[in-house]
Amino acid sequence: MPLYEDYISREQELSFHDFRELKHCRTQRYLSITNMKNDMGLYTNFALMMSDQCPWHVQIHIPGFDATMNGPLPKQMGDAMNCLSERLGTSLQTDRIVKLSSFPRTAIMESLANAIIHFDPSLMRDIVITVDERHMVIESPGNAVYEVIENGLRNPKTADIMKKMGYAKLMGIGLDSIRSSYCNSGFMPRLIREDDTFAIHLPAISGKEDRDERSYKEIIEYIDTMGHAYLKDLCVSLMLSSYTALKAVDKLQKDGEIFSMGSGSKKRYYRSKRKQK
Repeated sequence: MPLYEDYISREQELSFHDFRELKHCRTQRYLSITNMKNDMGLYTNFALMMSDQCPWHVQIHIPGFDATMNGPLPKQMGDAMNCLSERLGTSLQTDRIVKLSSFPRTAIMESLANAIIHFDPSLMRDIVITVDERHMVIESPGNAVYEVIENGLRNPKTADIMKKMGYAKLMGIGLDSIRSSYCNSGFMPRLIREDDTFAIHLPAISGKEDRDERSYKEIIEYIDTMGHAYLKDLCVSLMLSSYTALKAVDKLQKDGEIFSMGSGSKKRYYRSKRKQK
């Protein structure tokens, strides 16, 4: 089945000024790019993705600030990373400065590269990054079925360029790198898949007290929703480490928020009736 990158571009009046400049800046060597045109000499969608006229964009939404990246997709990634680096320290909101918690740079880079490499350009929708004090969500159009992503690339030519320019490693789907950047933080990223969208949710790494409080709240909400929970359910569903989950349920039991029945792997946690709404 032909790739979307190989179809003839509807736009044939293309220029590549930004792409040529980016090639030199990122590689410092001659980088041969083929497959810009098909056998009939017509520009392909891959060329459109690398052109100054690229119709797909990376959008950034931070409280009090919005931006849209333009130009070749690899350039948009670099511009988006620079924009986030500049804005994540502070953000203007209602005439005051709002401190934003930190997000691991590796997790952002891997998530954004993943979003660009695997997005479905045929949907003609933008990649959207939404940031607040607690989360960064990188949303990309297209179904991210694990088998599709792990066994192939939706945009292989774009992926190859991203690798040559140092924006992507092309090792699986990057989730291992994303998870490892949260090691010992008490937080874990999540991959959310829908029919025509996939999104990576990156939690902010804030203070210890905030992390603990968030874990308590999520565990209570999960038990309220499901009726009860095993420890392994909390670890998998909430992306908590075993240590973090166990420490949290112990604290919640001492506070009378939840109680347990059974022992070992059969132990189940329930919401205390007097605490239920």
